Amino acid sequence: MMIKISKSARQVIQIAVVSTILAAIPASGVFAQTATPTPTTQAASPANATPATTPAPRPGPKGGPGGPKGGDPMTRAQKTVDQVKTDLGTAQGKMDVSTAQGWVSQASSLLQAAQSDQSAGKTARAREEAGASQELAMGADELMVAKLGSQLPSQANRPTPPTPPSGQTTVSPQARVSRDLAHSYQSIVNDRDQINAAKLGDPWPGVLSQAEALYKDAYNSYQSQNYDQTSADARVIDHLTHAIDHALNVSSDPTQPVSVPAPQF
Repeated sequence: MMIKISKSARQVIQIAVVSTILAAIPASGVFAQTATPTPTTQAASPANATPATTPAPRPGPKGGPGGPKGGDPMTRAQKTVDQVKTDLGTAQGKMDVSTAQGWVSQASSLLQAAQSDQSAGKTARAREEAGASQELAMGADELMVAKLGSQLPSQANRPTPPTPPSGQTTVSPQARVSRDLAHSYQSIVNDRDQINAAKLGDPWPGVLSQAEALYKDAYNSYQSQNYDQTSADARVIDHLTHAIDHALNVSSDPTQPVSVPAPQF
């Protein structure tokens, strides 16, 4: 006897058969899905690779009053100038203070100009003038520190530099000073070009000439392996070139574009 199967029942049976067949096909068959590899963002390092280290930033000029920290630029400059004037009084009669005296006088004049500009609402200009004042004063103090050291009031209570951690790589005096002096040279070259381009007036061409003369002395000291004197001269040069940088900012109008040099490389 034949059993009649309705059309809908046949469809159900067909679907069940197909499902059974598909389930029996291994995952590696034609219906298997290929896994998409997750991209790696970092290659595996060899077992003996030396871990990368970030070089320490070049330290700023050391010695001298270092300039008071905190507060507004005007207050910092005033405190520095006052402190250096005290050192200058101590240095009188113990060394030639004519150069230091000249820089302190210029620093005082710049500070007065900064105070006037701040009262007139020229805040950006006043800030740069105060910065130039502080740097010139610090340069004068470095000049005296190199000769008199702890005899100066600003040096009397300076803390002893911390001892480097054990195991830290020791850098030779020549290696350290050579980099400081090379940095000073490049600063002088850059400032000379910018002073000429900006036609910056007194006292800055004279300050640059003093920095150049100091560099010659520092270079001779370096060749003679007198690294302490080389380092002292380099610190003074750094303060002078930083003062010039502030003066260049004063001379430029921030609302106007500057000349953009074409690539020479």
